[in-house]
Amino acid sequence: MIALKSFLIIFLCINLCGMIFFGCETLPEKPNYLSYDPNNPNYVDPEVKILFPSDDEVISADFINIEWEGNAPDLIFQYRLNSQAYSSPTSEKSVYFSNLVNRMHYFLVYGKYPTGKSSSAHRISFLIWNYSGPGLSLYPDEIQNPKIWAAYLQLIIVDTTPINSIYVKILFNPADIKATGVQYYSEEEAFLLKNGGRLVNDFEIDTTMGHVSLTSEVLEGNPPDVSGSGRVAEISFKHVQGDSTIIEISAESYFTTSEGTQIPLVLYKGTKIIFTEK
Repeated sequence: MIALKSFLIIFLCINLCGMIFFGCETLPEKPNYLSYDPNNPNYVDPEVKILFPSDDEVISADFINIEWEGNAPDLIFQYRLNSQAYSSPTSEKSVYFSNLVNRMHYFLVYGKYPTGKSSSAHRISFLIWNYSGPGLSLYPDEIQNPKIWAAYLQLIIVDTTPINSIYVKILFNPADIKATGVQYYSEEEAFLLKNGGRLVNDFEIDTTMGHVSLTSEVLEGNPPDVSGSGRVAEISFKHVQGDSTIIEISAESYFTTSEGTQIPLVLYKGTKIIFTEK
């Protein structure tokens, strides 16, 4: 016991002298890269979130400043607009685009740790709309689609005043393409249900004359009419022949208020489909 006490006293004295001689500095902080080690119990995967715009937001200008954030200070980002190539790596958390055309655009951004570990890409769509008044648009407005696959187009209401129902007529060339189905969006995604209620939907496909007629009306909404922008339905088409075709929204389309007043459209944008070999 006496020998053990003597050893402890000597050990403490040596450590005390060392602290006096070298100073009482604390250990340096661990390098940042240790935070990105998957074996670290506090490790989390890299994440990126787009702050502006929100998904499906309508931008009433031909320019936009997109902003995002990452979950770590050392993240390096890469982004792209539509089908452009990804940007060079950057530590910036925003990007400005100008002279954008009137249509739906999409933007993706992902982040990467110094170790090379990448996050999944955060993707949003936004609509550039420099028109005053309600309209209809098919999205995307141009698509390259293999001939053996079905093409799916979204029908979108844009910038409408308060409405309660819609009538939409979509025209196509039956020699080039045929419509195969219409799928209305569910309660969580249906634009006309933003004030609650229930939808009465119907559609008719005429493969001989080449048109799809859609109707959708909201009942028991509070208030009964809705305004703004959002998705209505998805229409599927199948290639028949040829290398390209145009699908158009007819000028016969219109919106109606709950009081029965028809609202004419300011703009209706169609889609060009370019067929490719697989």
